[in-house]
Amino acid sequence: MDTKPETHISVSPPYPFPGQAAQPHYGQGAPGQPYVPLRPTTTVIYSSAPTPVLLSLDPVTVTCPHCGQQVMTVTQYENGLATYLAIGACICFLCILGCCLIPLCIDGLKDAVHYCPKCQHVIGRTSRL
Repeated sequence: MDTKPETHISVSPPYPFPGQAAQPHYGQGAPGQPYVPLRPTTTVIYSSAPTPVLLSLDPVTVTCPHCGQQVMTVTQYENGLATYLAIGACICFLCILGCCLIPLCIDGLKDAVHYCPKCQHVIGRTSRL
């Protein structure tokens, strides 16, 4: 009796056997290494955009976008469009020298600029118009 030893070679076919899920070819390691499937990654991006705050002409309580502190704003008044329109109206209708400068002294015609009292940054500006 002539018996030859049987040699078995295990080669994975390029197609799956019935009932076996196909493995993708990407993400495979070196030969002999176990298959590690790649997982999709999820990237979460948090926006640090400041939420809009309704500023009024008076001081308001807000969270400063620069230093992150909860503060009562400090307001300063600056000349704006309403101030200059009032000056123009005084010149057109009153024509009295010096009266046209009165709107420069009235805070009710000026824009309000809100500052943070902690870090001194401008938080926002409120226009009269």
